Amino acid sequence: MAQGSYTPGIDRTQQAISARIQQGMASGHITPSEARELYRRDRDIEMRETQMKSNGNVIPQERRQLRDELNGLRDDLERLLQGDRRG
Repeated sequence: MAQGSYTPGIDRTQQAISARIQQGMASGHITPSEARELYRRDRDIEMRETQMKSNGNVIPQERRQLRDELNGLRDDLERLLQGDRRG
């Protein structure tokens, strides 16, 4: 993989979010429909990441955009895990 398209921090964040969604479903804090929506958003972010990597270089602005999107997803996930359904 080209050096400029290597995004280990983003990949680790995505893995952590996926694990938290699974935990939330197992504990009953997240409904199946909420999990589907969270997973959909995660897939959308992953697709954008793949597009950004397609030219062999993810520029700093693109990395920041991905991190911002993942942070928003993680924030929404944590709200659901805490029982806040206001979205």
